[in-house]
Amino acid sequence: MSASGSLGKDAQNIDATARAEKVERIVVGVPIRHDEAIGDHERACLRLAEHLEILGWEVEKVDESLTSVEASEALASTGIKAAARRKVIHGEAACRILQRYFGGYA
Repeated sequence: MSASGSLGKDAQNIDATARAEKVERIVVGVPIRHDEAIGDHERACLRLAEHLEILGWEVEKVDESLTSVEASEALASTGIKAAARRKVIHGEAACRILQRYFGGYA
């Protein structure tokens, strides 16, 4: 699924997929800045979470800070070429967000 350019449409697409997959809650990665300022990306992620909550979803917000860096380093250490890493980096970062989420419940 790719971004449409509209948070409302993106929330509707996520809603439809989540209902089809019968999920119980949605985890949204939020890039939390540690200088207490709210950046544009963080604001967009929080608004997406709000749209999903309006649609009736329980939304868990998880700090996604540096997950792309961690994923890139992990992939680089496996010897995967840069072009191949770029194709899977977002999925790998998403796995780290879920690891953080589930780590909070361990």
